[in-house]
Amino acid sequence: MSTHSADARAVREELIVKLTAFDRLPAMAGTVTRIVRISADAQDAVPALSALLLKDAALSQRLLRLANSSVYRRPNAEPVTTLSRAIMVLGFHVIKTNALAMLLADGMRGRKGQHVRTELGLALAASVAARELTRHAPFEDIEEAIVAALFRNIGRLLVAAWDDALYEEIARLAATDGLTPRQASTQVLGCSYETLAEGVLRAWSIPETIIYALAPIHARVLKPAQSRAEWMQQVATFSATLAAALPAIDDPGYDLESEALLERFGAALNLDAGRLAVLSATAISESDALRMHV
Repeated sequence: MSTHSADARAVREELIVKLTAFDRLPAMAGTVTRIVRISADAQDAVPALSALLLKDAALSQRLLRLANSSVYRRPNAEPVTTLSRAIMVLGFHVIKTNALAMLLADGMRGRKGQHVRTELGLALAASVAARELTRHAPFEDIEEAIVAALFRNIGRLLVAAWDDALYEEIARLAATDGLTPRQASTQVLGCSYETLAEGVLRAWSIPETIIYALAPIHARVLKPAQSRAEWMQQVATFSATLAAALPAIDDPGYDLESEALLERFGAALNLDAGRLAVLSATAISESDALRMHV
């Protein structure tokens, strides 16, 4: 290993220690890992997820309120009063991902500056978009893409919560000095946001398939994926890109921002203007609803 690589690794590891030293994060990380590892394919998946979530009474109540909100509850439907019922009605992955999002927000409690709220909103919107894409996936067992989308900006989120000034300096360099966000974060932190996110998730024992899906894609136009892992990576990248673009989209599916998204991701993810419009609307409505409960 070169001296430069060793120095970069040391910087990253020091940052990880600092960024995960918040009062709530160590306990949160353990719960996040246990939830992530519960697979919908397991025979006891629903009772296992219900039992784990019930250990946190406040989280359980917030999930039930969300399940009974206008976004998820059908007109004239019976109220959802148990977590197992919520999982059956809303779907395993909706409850699982929303629980992870709430835990992530809880870990940031007390650090609710504007940048933290912005990054949390991006994470929520990205997870909703990824979940919608998995409904028509060309591969099986790809639900981890939803978790990958949720964690796609975990590096930025943690830096925003840890040191607002560093976060703003990275944004300033990217906006005014012609640097990419990867270059700007490396210059300020000593490692990129992506490298930091990978290190944090490894420290949390998040599965390798999810960590792989977080790797950046540099191709300008994506081709249809040849493997499950590649498809998950494309979904995580698209979902994060869409979430960041939503504030600038004024005619979903048909404006310039939408055209840029379709040019890059359309062929790879079988997207057209109509489907992108639906994805955008769903990501906005459900992430807004979730933000009211985190």
